Amino acid sequence: MVKGVQSGTVQAEQLKQDGNLYFKKNRLGAAIDAYTEAITLSPNVSVYWTNRAVCYRKRKYCKPNPFLLSIYS
Repeated sequence: MVKGVQSGTVQAEQLKQDGNLYFKKNRLGAAIDAYTEAITLSPNVSVYWTNRAVCYRKRKYCKPNPFLLSIYS
């Protein structure tokens, strides 16, 4: 049983790394899916939840903010 838990943890960590790569390539949907799978395997690892939340936040707010653009132009 311990071996199965360990392989699930290793798989979850690999999914996190995959999610990180997707995030860097701005493939937010794929990153969210990878982090969600990692959460399913290891729900007590907070970084998986945090990374997924960052993806949702970036996807929702990825449009340029007109206020900020006016300040910096």
